[in-house]
Amino acid sequence: MEVAERPATSDTGAVGLRSRLESRARFGSYWIVLPGLAWLLIFYIIPTLIMVRFSLLSSMPNRGLPVTYTFQHYVDAVSSSVYPKVFLKSAQFATMTTVALLLICFPVAYFLAKKTQHQKVLLILIMIPFWTSQVLRAFAWIILLSRTGMVNELLQSFNLTSEPIQLIYNWRAVTAALIYSYIPYMILPLYATLGKISDDLLEASADLGANKVQTLFTVTIPLALPGIVTGVALVLVASLTDVLAPTLLGGPYNTMISTVIFNIFTLGMNWNLGSAISVLVFAVLIVAAALTVAINRRVQYESET
Repeated sequence: MEVAERPATSDTGAVGLRSRLESRARFGSYWIVLPGLAWLLIFYIIPTLIMVRFSLLSSMPNRGLPVTYTFQHYVDAVSSSVYPKVFLKSAQFATMTTVALLLICFPVAYFLAKKTQHQKVLLILIMIPFWTSQVLRAFAWIILLSRTGMVNELLQSFNLTSEPIQLIYNWRAVTAALIYSYIPYMILPLYATLGKISDDLLEASADLGANKVQTLFTVTIPLALPGIVTGVALVLVASLTDVLAPTLLGGPYNTMISTVIFNIFTLGMNWNLGSAISVLVFAVLIVAAALTVAINRRVQYESET
């Protein structure tokens, strides 16, 4: 008795249906990514290209002067005796902020990840102050640290000082404001990384005779390096480019590069020079980001192996 062969059309139909579903899935994923790409294009890539163009122009097109392309603004920015010093001072502020936040936030993140069952509630309490505007928080620092502010009144009420002391318009006020402003940038990556560390590894280290300090430096910190690198990179870049803290809380001798660029654009109306300095700072940040990615990949590879 002959057995009837299965029609080939059913197999080809199933393959065609599968391919159509896969193509629709890929097309749907493109639609998901498209808003993010449009946002980056409109608000980041296009403004950056415009800034690069302005930095290469001899003058702005609307000033009635002949416009040519030149690198003179870059030469002026690099050869100046002011801008490199201001950038180095800004890097010093950013480094102090980053180190201080790492020392402050690591114990807090470890407590949230390993020592409490109320992580979500505590994280919300930590994040609530940062739901307000950064401008309002900067003005709050002025109110607190001014000569007639709450801090000076408390110091005098407890007879710790006989007169108001200068707590504002110096590097201490700028550093304190930067540290306060970027707590989430450091604590969230640390918390996410420390939460992934298995408790069995910590218990094994204790079983092998290591005390808490030895476990911290030989197990916890090496495994938390990806979060440390990410937090350091975020805080370093954000604090280096902060405008509000040095503008509102810093004195004339505590100017950061972001404030200089802001003043060149607004007060000096020299958009070409301001764009050139911005491009140079942007290039430094790109190099720092590339190094961070390379270090992070290396750290993750070593931690996995």
